[in-house]
Amino acid sequence: MKFNHTTIFHSSVCLVALLLTACGGNSGGGGATPAATYTIGGTLTGLTGTGLVLQNNAADDLAVSADGSFTFATPGTAYAVTVKTQPGNPVQTCTVNGGSGTASANVTGVTVTCSTNAYTVSGSVSGLAGTGLVLQDNSGDDLTITGNGAFTFAASVASGANYNVTVKTQPTLISQTCTVTNGSGAVSGANIGVVAVSCVNPLPRFAYVANSNDNTVSIYTVSAATGQLRHNGYVLTGAAPQSVTVDPAGKFAYVTNYGDGTVSAYTINSANGALTAGSTVTAGTNPHSVTVHPSGKFAYVANTGSSNISQYNIATDGALTQMAGAPVPAGSGPVSVTVDPSGRFAYVASNSGSVSAYTIHATSGALTSAGAVVPTGTNPQSVTVDPSGRFAYVANRGGGVSVYTIDQTTGVLTPGTPILAGVTPQSVIVHPAGKFVYVANEGDNNVSIYSIDQTTGALTGAGISVFAGTWSRSVTIEPTGKFLYVANLGANTVSTFSIDQSTGALTLAGNIAARSGPIFISIAAGSTAVTYTPKFAYVGTAANSISIYGINAATGALTTAGSAPANIGSNCIEIEPSGRFAYATNNSGVTAYGIDASTGALAALGGVGGVIGPYGLAIDPAGKFAYVADNGGDKVAAYSIDTTTGQMTAVPGSPYVYAVNSMPISVAVDPSGRFAYVAYQAGSGIHAYTINPLGGGLSEVTGSPYVSATSINDVTVHPNGRFAYAANWGANGVSAYSINLATGALSQIDADTATAGVQNYPAGTNPASIVITPSGKYAYVANDNSKNISAYSINQTTGELTPVSTTPSGINNIRAITVDPSGKFVYIASLLTVDSKVAAFLIDEASGNLSSVGATSSTGGGSNSMTTLGVIE
Repeated sequence: MKFNHTTIFHSSVCLVALLLTACGGNSGGGGATPAATYTIGGTLTGLTGTGLVLQNNAADDLAVSADGSFTFATPGTAYAVTVKTQPGNPVQTCTVNGGSGTASANVTGVTVTCSTNAYTVSGSVSGLAGTGLVLQDNSGDDLTITGNGAFTFAASVASGANYNVTVKTQPTLISQTCTVTNGSGAVSGANIGVVAVSCVNPLPRFAYVANSNDNTVSIYTVSAATGQLRHNGYVLTGAAPQSVTVDPAGKFAYVTNYGDGTVSAYTINSANGALTAGSTVTAGTNPHSVTVHPSGKFAYVANTGSSNISQYNIATDGALTQMAGAPVPAGSGPVSVTVDPSGRFAYVASNSGSVSAYTIHATSGALTSAGAVVPTGTNPQSVTVDPSGRFAYVANRGGGVSVYTIDQTTGVLTPGTPILAGVTPQSVIVHPAGKFVYVANEGDNNVSIYSIDQTTGALTGAGISVFAGTWSRSVTIEPTGKFLYVANLGANTVSTFSIDQSTGALTLAGNIAARSGPIFISIAAGSTAVTYTPKFAYVGTAANSISIYGINAATGALTTAGSAPANIGSNCIEIEPSGRFAYATNNSGVTAYGIDASTGALAALGGVGGVIGPYGLAIDPAGKFAYVADNGGDKVAAYSIDTTTGQMTAVPGSPYVYAVNSMPISVAVDPSGRFAYVAYQAGSGIHAYTINPLGGGLSEVTGSPYVSATSINDVTVHPNGRFAYAANWGANGVSAYSINLATGALSQIDADTATAGVQNYPAGTNPASIVITPSGKYAYVANDNSKNISAYSINQTTGELTPVSTTPSGINNIRAITVDPSGKFVYIASLLTVDSKVAAFLIDEASGNLSSVGATSSTGGGSNSMTTLGVIE
């Protein structure tokens, strides 16, 4: 029998269907029984972000916003729970456990666990040449950098948290300044890779000298190219300042005042180096030395009289606040404190003949003794640590230099072999490259030089000691290591030396006057060199106005920029050091003007009278006092200047009268601000005065007047403050003088020692005014009737003048001459009303020769005076 398989299959299906129908229950009919279903849910933990979406069976979405239980909306039997969308803000990763199966009851055992993602923080370093750079993230994750290129911190940062990369320790050996860009922000959902660290060799910008005898700090700008210091004013301190230090960022300066037990804080103007006084805090008895931690967060002061160390926190505005607890005991009579480059250890030298070591708490900055003190030589005065942090050196006033190695774990000092120095070593410093040590010897007025054994730290004499100045008290080196500076307490000078980078040998580059008793010097650095940029020129005219010109800083060319009204007889115009105010003498007194920094425009602010025919005018380098030669009144008037408003007020005791018909015509203030010199036209010579830095009052120097040739018309002081020069109208010459830096007295320099009597330097006919370049290399004299300029090179050691061969001529009645602040250009103005001219000349830096810059310009009237204004950048 043949079967049809297809037919059989279908028959079977029909049979089953019939059987199922027969099981229906009752004869009344009904439908099929539904399949059993159950709820699907579980528990969520660890959620901190937003936007989490779970999904069941690839269809049922459930948004979850907080930890706890959850249940999907759609029940079922088979289930498969997954994460559809991971949370953000912060970014998290959530995982599902027990998320799939077939339900036989309601499901509550699905667990979802979320954790916040963490991401790496990385970046790159460029320009690194030194060693010891340590970066830090979020004040805890330290990373030592050994070279340029990529870096990554060890600790990752959770999404939603912040990262903050800073420089914990700047490089040493070679000293550099590293800055961070893109260093902070919030971590989102990716690794951070944009942090950039750029390292540059810091350049010297400003120098600060504490003057112990007159309670001041002198301010200087520093030429990064030549090392030359240039006076830039001064500020008052407390009593008997002993040291000054600058914080690592160059933002703040601190001065210990030995006489009144205080520390003065100042904010540094990053553009021009000016100091603005902040709060003064109490220290111990006779605070002698101050240092700032490399982080810039803490300061430490050695108190000689109370034999302890004061500790301070430094606020973001530079203010000091004493740390909690009592000052830390030190040896008997601590005089010097320093911190190693890593910021982990501090060392204090004490008069009793010991040096103490301390560990520094990384967070609080508090000092803790690191063990027993170690002996030094007799009467130690200064302690320093080399840039690698491996060696320490102490200058002992009783003789020699003590040498130590530093335990890199504990900070404990181990004495090495001391070495002889000069007489009464007072200060010690290590070269930034760690190759040489220099010691200032107060007793024999010189600096000793040593080379350093790079393995042991031992010192070896490295050549002949060099003479600095009387009582060489403090020595420091600017951060590039090219120049060394010595504060000479007895000579009232600061010496500049260039350093041979191979041998360490020193070559004298110049001496500059300080105020009275320079005892300590500190350098502020920055990423760029200081530059002086000329902006405007001002000419006082017979047309009763002040002509204003813009200066092209590249070429020196002048462009007319307007004028300002002046009273009758505009004889002299000067600008105070900040460049905000100008002052002009005229027949009725002195007028003050406000200066628009953008346009150079002048706005009259009022003035003062009480003088008859005022002529010459000078302003002290701090911008606090003005002095006027009252030609018609035979007196010198002194005024205090309100540094906020520019207004003038007569100084108590002013005016100062010499003699009837003496006719004072010109006044100059030396660049340190200690002395004023007044030229008397009627043959009485030059009178010298000391200036009281508190009130501006004048006291005549014993020996005044200093007789010169007949009819002095102008007097000026050399930028180094050591020489003065006078243009002698009647004698057709220039008188040169050396200045006694203790008293201000003048001694005439003989122009021709082969001829009997003291001789003057020849000039043209009727020299009217004299000016000296900021570098101090050249002097220029305007000769009224010979219609030319006499030029001289200046020996900056002796003050002697040597004529320069090429000088311009052909301009009638040259009365006014000036040099711009950059020292590149000379400007002259003529008195002749019908042919009044102002002309510009370029200075050849090598020879001093002048070459014309463009065409002359009309002043609008005969001119007696001219000055320029520039900015320090």
